[in-house]
Amino acid sequence: MARFSIGQLIKAVGGELAEGSVDTVVNGVSTDSRRITRGCLFVAILGPRVDGHDFVRQAFTKGASAALVSHKLVVASSPGKAMVAAPDTTRALLDLAAWHRAEMKNLLVAAVTGSNGKTGVKDMVAAILAKKYKTLKTEGNLNNQIGLPTTLLGLNTAHQAAVVELGINYIGEMDLLAAAARPDIGVITNIGPAHLEGLKTVDNVRKTKARMLDFMTDNGTAILNASDPNSAPIIKARKGQKTITFGICEGDVAVVENVLAKTLTGRKIKIRWNGEVHVMKVRWIGKSAAINAAAAFAVGVAAAAPPEMIVKAIGSARPERLRMALEKLSGGAWLIDDSYNANPASVEAALSTLSEFGERRKFLIFGDMLEMGKAAEKAHAAVARQAKAFGVERIFTYGPLAAITAMEAKKVGLVSVERKSHEALARAVTSALMPGDVALVKGSRGMQMDKVAELIRHGAKGK
Repeated sequence: MARFSIGQLIKAVGGELAEGSVDTVVNGVSTDSRRITRGCLFVAILGPRVDGHDFVRQAFTKGASAALVSHKLVVASSPGKAMVAAPDTTRALLDLAAWHRAEMKNLLVAAVTGSNGKTGVKDMVAAILAKKYKTLKTEGNLNNQIGLPTTLLGLNTAHQAAVVELGINYIGEMDLLAAAARPDIGVITNIGPAHLEGLKTVDNVRKTKARMLDFMTDNGTAILNASDPNSAPIIKARKGQKTITFGICEGDVAVVENVLAKTLTGRKIKIRWNGEVHVMKVRWIGKSAAINAAAAFAVGVAAAAPPEMIVKAIGSARPERLRMALEKLSGGAWLIDDSYNANPASVEAALSTLSEFGERRKFLIFGDMLEMGKAAEKAHAAVARQAKAFGVERIFTYGPLAAITAMEAKKVGLVSVERKSHEALARAVTSALMPGDVALVKGSRGMQMDKVAELIRHGAKGK
């Protein structure tokens, strides 16, 4: 974890000492007063629902040595504690992380962004780098203006590599994240219609994601998707700069045969690099797993890892929970829990994976795709048509936008079931499931569709 003095903190964030001594040294950083470690710095974040400034005293009581606040506070009852004031603590947290990352002189940083597949690629890349370096990676959903600096501030002098995920919601946000991460290797998995409420157009998504590459270290390497038409302008703009492309049957690292053998728990694929073909196991399900593996392989190449090491590492990596996680229910049906988030690109990819389950009955349990802006109605109607094309028999929906999907489903001849609560939706699903059926749970994080998946698990046990 990061270790620094209050004097260094003040210099890093452009703040001023409000209380205490510049010689006070802190060990670690926390933005959550419930997770204070002794001697750490507590950063008071003003959030949409909670103001961290209300918990400064609590943080001190639990053992924090200092606090970073956005206005001067007087804590007379906390002798020996230090406080630094800065205009914006969220920006100050990013600045502190940028300073700490810069202090790690021999650190290799790989950053992953894109509209779909970020987490899978991140986990595969981390598995590769961990074979060669002591590696830190983004955990869970720590990919935003709070999560990214939290990850970077977890670095210590023993770390040799870091793999970070960068998630954005609006124009300009990538500049803040990438300036802190300063990647040596930058991966853009693909470009699609995600977070359109803030980004407005796919063109803006592309331009904003591509900004990550402008913040790479000198002579940094870009890893770009040659099979994604929306990434083509980025590849063209990189001409003459260090770039490795990947794709299905195209690019420098290419999946030349997507499926050698596939099972319900993964697949084997062939990847060509530098004139040689490598066969590897991928523990993710779905066709997108192959192209994600190609992206990770390209990072391994950029990091000078031997191909044999890359193949072994990708085969050892496992999906995180809520991300295309497949399990067999006690009643004999199969559940695909992809409830972490949703946008049009990820929904289409998940439905494509669902279609690989052959003649089994296929159900889509679908919650709203949020942050879609003006494109929301059209995008939700399209899901029903895609579901029909991919062989879905029945759609279960939750949320006002998903109701549009339900209406369109009826128009295209699909059975649709709407419910107003997670519990009611799960009961409807479990009452319909039979042995051998496959149910895909999908929706934006704000819809909490993971609750539906969990209820289906318990409901299936009770059948």
